[in-house]
Amino acid sequence: MYIFMLHIEKNDRALSIDFSSDLTLVDLLVHILEHLLFEYEIHNLHNLLLVTMELLNNAVVHGNKNDVNRLVNFRLEYLQGSSFRIQVEDQGSGFDINNQDMSLPEYPKHIKRRGYAIINALSDRIESNSRGNCITVYMKI
Repeated sequence: MYIFMLHIEKNDRALSIDFSSDLTLVDLLVHILEHLLFEYEIHNLHNLLLVTMELLNNAVVHGNKNDVNRLVNFRLEYLQGSSFRIQVEDQGSGFDINNQDMSLPEYPKHIKRRGYAIINALSDRIESNSRGNCITVYMKI
């Protein structure tokens, strides 16, 4: 048994969450995010929540290798109108997003490689830091 870490900060324009790399926490955080955004009367959340779920899952599984001693930092910032910036950083070694295959797999039940294809299809822009362990996504809802 381990003790997980979860730290949440929010203000008028941003929400920041640091958490232990545990997939059960990803589901909880997406649920919390859905309720917070609904509280601010932001609707049509499906795409934003889907992108967030994919980014967080990738950070936990691929970035931090499911190591509960490593943290993931999530930040959602309201920019203007219906625009948001989502940033997810893990403590992994990173990857080169420019070499990432952004096409959907041909076989619909194949779950490998579809995360970034979904993120790419639903977002306006994707950026990465030089190390490749921090992904920033811009999107309108």
